[in-house]
Amino acid sequence: MTVVECRGLSAAAQMLYLGQPSVSHQVRQLEQVLRATAGAPTAGPPGRRRRSSITLDEHLWGGESLLRDGAPVGHGTSAAHSPTLGRTVGLAFVSGAGLEKVEVQVAGERYPAQISRKAPCDPTSARVKV
Repeated sequence: MTVVECRGLSAAAQMLYLGQPSVSHQVRQLEQVLRATAGAPTAGPPGRRRRSSITLDEHLWGGESLLRDGAPVGHGTSAAHSPTLGRTVGLAFVSGAGLEKVEVQVAGERYPAQISRKAPCDPTSARVKV
């Protein structure tokens, strides 16, 4: 964002107290990551995406890639920490049937996650504290 706000790499580097080559390198790495995740085809039937719930122990922001065997199968749209479950819960669009376990790519690292068509809940309110 700083590069856009400053309208150039040199001005952004000066504002961040970094060298211009360092900022250029970081922008180039970001472009490569975005190209790899945004341009990659998803597995499963084309056009058949399902909205699903996703749970994992790491924090998500939304927009992360979901991978199965290293191939993209969807992406997260939003997420928040659930105090009731003690985990991060999010929404995702997923291609392909029968997916229950995937990996979520967060900042270049991969973390295991579970997918469910139903929202995670506590139907007996066993964990609710009054």
